[in-house]
Amino acid sequence: MLFLEYERPIRYFLSAHASSAEMVDEVLQATFVACYESIRTYEPRGTFSFWLRGIARNRLLKELRQRARHDHVGAEVLEATLAEVAAANVASASHDPSPDLQRCLDQVTPRVRELLQRRYVERIAVKQLALELAHTETWVSVTLHRTRAFLRECLQRAGGDANVVRP
Repeated sequence: MLFLEYERPIRYFLSAHASSAEMVDEVLQATFVACYESIRTYEPRGTFSFWLRGIARNRLLKELRQRARHDHVGAEVLEATLAEVAAANVASASHDPSPDLQRCLDQVTPRVRELLQRRYVERIAVKQLALELAHTETWVSVTLHRTRAFLRECLQRAGGDANVVRP
């Protein structure tokens, strides 16, 4: 019951900060396992959602540190590298997009298409985009994550190359 109620908001929270969908899934699972194991110690001083988000944040930080140690690079370098790969994929696709990708891009709003262009082609940082759009960094990150997921699914349905939108 807890998973059904809180899975989506915790997934959105993790999506805004994780480097991949795989990482989101791993950390989400670890979060709910930790929740199950320590639910007896929960004290309702705040909201349950806040407590669960704290577990998710701690698990995400632990995962980022482990991956950084394993790869012998800092978390910032790891994130920057993944962003560069995503930017290169989207930029190369935007110069001569496949018909399938173009059909999928036509399904998103002009505002979201502009956000994709500014983030991945013009390489404007999420923080700067948030300032310019008068939104939070979380909103920008979540919007980008959801859009990439939509495009990936759209391309898979069309039989196109879903790797174009993988970060």
